[in-house]
Amino acid sequence: MPDDALQMAQLAGWTVDATTLSRVLVDNPAELYGFPKTSS
Repeated sequence: MPDDALQMAQLAGWTVDATTLSRVLVDNPAELYGFPKTSS
């Protein structure tokens, strides 16, 4: 079974900053699935 913490650490290592990480984990899925925009 994959280790969630290790996967999140790897993802954070691939992104250059918190803004990019937010774009990957929040903004991109929101746009893909048509969720309303967040205020963050």
